[in-house]
Amino acid sequence: MAKATHNGICQICGSEQAVNPKTGLIAAHGYAVMYHQQHNKCHGGKQLPLQVETELARQYVDFLQDEIESYQDELEQGVDEVAISVPVPGTRIFQTKMVGREEWEAQNQQIGWRWENAVECRRKDLVRWTALNEHWIDGIEERINRYHGDALIPRKVAA
Repeated sequence: MAKATHNGICQICGSEQAVNPKTGLIAAHGYAVMYHQQHNKCHGGKQLPLQVETELARQYVDFLQDEIESYQDELEQGVDEVAISVPVPGTRIFQTKMVGREEWEAQNQQIGWRWENAVECRRKDLVRWTALNEHWIDGIEERINRYHGDALIPRKVAA
């Protein structure tokens, strides 16, 4: 691969990343390497930078707005499910499962946790996630206005 001469702004996370001079796409980023593989990559990696394109950023804003609507719907209708962690058979892995009151109480009766407390925690999570998504949307829209149409950023060359 030819050495990158310019950086671009990621459409999703807003970080400055190297741009491949042949493809015009920004580098994969935001990942951790585990078991010789990249995990939890930013979805903006290997995409056009924000200076060139905004489609992915706008799709992500739409996704976040849909999430906000689902959180608001659940808050308006009342929380009737909460999350529990259940083991995946044959592994050390747990996964999240949404359950109603009866199953939740069966899982938690020995501990003494109250359903009402779990519902209140879920309600607080929905409010917090709404605010977080609104914050992300504001940041993406701000970056679109700031960077779209600008030139790519020249990389500093080591002396």
